[in-house]
Amino acid sequence: MISGKYCKLCGKQLDNRPKYCSEECGKIGRRINRHKKIGNKNKVFKRIRTYIRKYGYTCYYSKIPLNLNDHTNPYYLTFDHLIPRLNSEIVLAAAVINDMKSDMSEQEFEKMINQLSLHFLKNKKVTPIKLKYWKRGNKIFREKTN
Repeated sequence: MISGKYCKLCGKQLDNRPKYCSEECGKIGRRINRHKKIGNKNKVFKRIRTYIRKYGYTCYYSKIPLNLNDHTNPYYLTFDHLIPRLNSEIVLAAAVINDMKSDMSEQEFEKMINQLSLHFLKNKKVTPIKLKYWKRGNKIFREKTN
């Protein structure tokens, strides 16, 4: 082992690798660097690094362990915008949860999940909530999907 050298992402001690302790950490680091929708990459990298060092490779919303290798897996690591289209507030999320959250803020998503939970557990009615960031009906989205 090379003493004093640590992975740029997870903080584990490096063996003979220059920046990352594993292929997985290297893959995630490269994904952050080439991601077009991430704003200040240094700030985002530090935020994700801090999260990984505290919680490991787990989903921000559910703490489910993330799959790092199989992009077809529902628990594959994805980057999610805490606030839709705000490119500086990025978190790790399971693909299936990121898809469910879609164009909702963290607070909107939590309200929706709580309502759905009460509906399934206690047959309570789901009341529509105002979704500030929902953009599915706008002209830009329709043009991209046609």
